[in-house]
Formats: sequence, C-alpha cells, structure tokens
Amino acid sequence: MNLFCDNKPSSIVSFTYRRIPFFFSSTIIGFSLQPQDIIVFGLLLATICLLLATVFNAKWNKKKGKRPQEPSERWPIIGHLHLLRADKLLYRTLGDMADKYGPIFCIHLGLRKALVVSNWEVAKECYTTNDKVFATRPRSLAVKLMGYDHAMFGFAPYGPYWRDVQKLAMVELLSNCQLEMLKHVQDSKVEFLIKEIYGMGTKQGKPHFGGDEGKIWELGNECNGERNCRETVFWDPCLW
Repeated sequence: MNLFCDNKPSSIVSFTYRRIPFFFSSTIIGFSLQPQDIIVFGLLLATICLLLATVFNAKWNKKKGKRPQEPSERWPIIGHLHLLRADKLLYRTLGDMADKYGPIFCIHLGLRKALVVSNWEVAKECYTTNDKVFATRPRSLAVKLMGYDHAMFGFAPYGPYWRDVQKLAMVELLSNCQLEMLKHVQDSKVEFLIKEIYGMGTKQGKPHFGGDEGKIWELGNECNGERNCRETVFWDPCLW
C-alpha cells in the first residue's frame, strides 16, 4: 500500500493498493514490513504483555496480604510443572518442597494455583473450619466436556447441585448399611491384592512389568476398574 499526496486540491491523501499480499511500504514514513517482521513483532509484543502481567500480578498479590510461600523456580505459562519431573516420585518431590517451604505452600500448575498441605493439623482446619472454601472445584473446559457439564460429583463446583449429590451419595452409597453389605467385596479385593504382591516378591526372576510402584498401581487399577465391576457386580449373587 503506497501512501502519497495527490496533486488535486480537493484530495489530501489517496491510497493505491498493490497486489502483493502481506506487504506494504510508505514513501513518507520510509519503512516496510515483511510477513516475518510481523510475526517477530507479534511475539515480542506478546512477551512484553506477559511480563507486564506477571509483574502486576505479583504486586497485586503482595497488596492482598501474607500468602503461603511458593518455589521461586516459576516459569511463565507452565508455572512449576517442570519441577514435578518424572524421574522422581511426586510425593517425594512435594515432601522435599514441604521441608524447604513449610507444611503449607503454593505451586502453580500452569495458570492454576494449588495449595499443598503436608500437616494433619492444617488439613483438619481446611476440612472443618474452612470446609466451604475448599469444597469447590475450579471450572475447566476439560471437566465440562468429559464430566457432562460439571455433573460429576468429584469435579463439580460447590453449590446446590453438589450438596444434593453429596447427600445422595452419603445416604445411598456410603451409608453404614451399604458399606456393611459390600464389606465382603472389599475384603476379597484386599486379600487378592496382598496375595499378588506377596507372589511377586517371592517369585524368581524379574517381574513382567515395571518396578514396585508400577506393580501396585496396576494391581490397584485391576481391583477397582472394569474387572472389579464384572466380577463383583454382574457375577456376585449376593448383590442381586
């Protein structure tokens, strides 16, 4: 797009569009922008905006008052996810952080802030005195699509629906009568799990999958997953 002054007195500025896409030049200002220049400029502008947002967010959090400590190795966008690496078990990583920052601290899982508690007294206070504060769940697109628009009890935000479903679960599923009726199922699965772990420990040679944590994880999924439903619900005559 060329910008030039026309000779006609009634026209101050006129525009002539060139047919070259994504390219324009100015004979008055004297600069031109290529597509790659636009991309670099956009990335630079986004980086500056992100840094400014981080600085203003930090200042805003300081004005709100005293906050739990958090690790200093926070990266933009991903937060502290790089600290939760796969070469170390998650509970050990969080335990090391608790030894360094105290029994209560915060980490950023992406753009979400999570509170980590490693003391039973603080956990009791969270679930008794401040239970309404910690009862809710953050809304997300993944939970909305996979959880039938936040209809799943474990991921539903705190509100009238959550309270109604909680009452239903406590009365119909987790009552003393129901737990007593299903006690034999729990006992059988715990016995099965212990026998399998004992057999793997006394078996000669290497196990056919993973380490100790992988074995327990797989057995837990086997006891509580689809196989558990087939064996205990569809084939157990005591439940009919």
